[in-house]
Parts: sequence; structure tokens; C-alpha cells
Amino acid sequence: MTIRTQVQKSDLHDLAKPMAMMIRALGASLAILGAGLAHAQTYPSKPVTIIVPFAVGSAADQVARGVAQILSAGLPNNPTVVIDNKPGASGMIAAQAAARGRC
Repeated sequence: MTIRTQVQKSDLHDLAKPMAMMIRALGASLAILGAGLAHAQTYPSKPVTIIVPFAVGSAADQVARGVAQILSAGLPNNPTVVIDNKPGASGMIAAQAAARGRC
């Protein structure tokens, strides 16, 4: 016993709209990615800053300094990596500095 299904024009028409939308979305995302790759060669153009919410010499500071060395060697252009210690207020001072983008 075989089961045959018939494909009607309305079934194909229902599939055409979502497929067209997916193709447009794919094209737009490829265009955005292509534009981003053209500018990615000069990253990072500024020094990279790591904000540590603990005092200088603490364990977190030592770990951040180790990460900074590895990060500087691993990123293109070997950027300067700055450790900015902002202790106090249970880390809120450092969190505010990070949120504002100030170091």
C-alpha cells in the first residue's frame, strides 16, 4: 500500500513567502558581517583596560596582571593592556567606572 500526496499550488505559495524572507535576512546579515570584517584589522586601536574592584597586590590583581600579559600577546598589534584597580564600596566604584566607560 502506497500513500501519495498531492502538492497544490497554494502549498507552494505558502512556503514561498517565508523562504523569501529567510533569503533576505541571510543576505542582510552577510552584508553586515562583510562590512565588519573590513574594519576588524586595526582592532584594538586604544589600550585595553581591565578594571579590578580590589586593591593593588590582592589575589584578583595578580590574576588580572597574568591575564593582561596573555591578552596583550594574543591580540593583534600587541596592544597595551592597563590594569585599573578601583577598590571600595563592595565593587560599586569599579562597576560604575565600567558602566560609564571611564577608567
